[in-house]
Amino acid sequence: MPWKKVKQKKVILRKRVMKKSERRERLGENMVKLQRRNLETMSFKITWRNFCCEADRYFTIRPTLSLVFTSYPAIQGVHGRATPMDASWANWKFSPTLHDMLRQLEDIPRNLHDNDHPQWNLLLESTKPHLMMPEEPAEVVERNKEESLIHTSFSGPDPQIEPLPRASQLLLSDGPTEETFITSQADETCHDNLNIEQLLSLSDNQVSELFSQLSQEDSSILPLIETVCSSSQTRLATLVCSNLLLPLFMSESDEQRGRTLIRCLVQLTTSFPGVSVEHLLLPLLTGPEPEISKLDAAITTLSLQFKTALLSGFLDHVTTLEEWHTSIIQPLYPALQDPVSMQRFVALLAVSAGPLVRSTRFGRLLESVARLVHPDTLPSSVIHQLNTIFASHKTIYSIGAKTILESALEEC
Repeated sequence: MPWKKVKQKKVILRKRVMKKSERRERLGENMVKLQRRNLETMSFKITWRNFCCEADRYFTIRPTLSLVFTSYPAIQGVHGRATPMDASWANWKFSPTLHDMLRQLEDIPRNLHDNDHPQWNLLLESTKPHLMMPEEPAEVVERNKEESLIHTSFSGPDPQIEPLPRASQLLLSDGPTEETFITSQADETCHDNLNIEQLLSLSDNQVSELFSQLSQEDSSILPLIETVCSSSQTRLATLVCSNLLLPLFMSESDEQRGRTLIRCLVQLTTSFPGVSVEHLLLPLLTGPEPEISKLDAAITTLSLQFKTALLSGFLDHVTTLEEWHTSIIQPLYPALQDPVSMQRFVALLAVSAGPLVRSTRFGRLLESVARLVHPDTLPSSVIHQLNTIFASHKTIYSIGAKTILESALEEC
């Protein structure tokens, strides 16, 4: 009967679920096995790949929160003779430094994926060499191959405990050393705890090295920008523009990073318009083609003074217009009200008109320029130059540009 087959399938499925639950329980136990040596030091090993894949489940096992340590100098004492697996977490007495680290680990979101979380990737790169394990016995590998369990039993003499990785030393020590200070600041920035006083004490080279580390972490860029903007430190803003944001804008980025960069750019441009114009916006305008939407959002926030400065710098560095420049110029139209800027810009249009003779984007730019022209403020040679440009252009926009210019001349 069909109902019998359905019932049999349900029984088999229930058994599979129970076996899977048992395997998970065994996996959790193996993940936190500790090798006790003495009261001062302990060691244990974990598989980073399994931890990232199964983070939701492992976070319910409190001892796994100590994952970045290969020894326990921060543990001040253990009460009772119970083993780590049987002992209550409350029976462990931790130093304040280790307690803070555990709190930070618990605050990390639980929806982690395999090697897909920037904070765990940072810890992985700093601790991976210290978590290498000897070959597991064949029978253990065969028994636990589905979950890639960790075999922490050792044979022979106790292995020598390796020095703590740099990230762990910082978390367990009373304060960062000179050699590890850059990594310390990067870790603090990832947790939104950037110390601006310590950051100000760094040299330009040290700050550049710090920014190089932070550029790999999307989650740490925006907190850094917010800290720099709140500090009103022009020196730090300059280094952020030239050493952090400029390389990021010039490199390819996904949609999420693009949104983060736009927010950073707008916030920095609002707080440091002069620095942003000189060290970020101008290099982007005169370099390879960037993503236009990112620059539009920032240029729009500039006052007329800084728009004029940006246009002036652009005219100083650019000898001929590219087609993508025509979209960037639009937020700078108010700066063209200055007669000197208009004369320089018309000269640039004359040089660029030949290669862009059939460009509709360039044609729309010409029509917009015609609306901004005040013939009574410009020499007759500039008006003649504009008429020549409009006459040679081969799109429909040239007709509108000529009509607008003729109307302006009649009104004068």
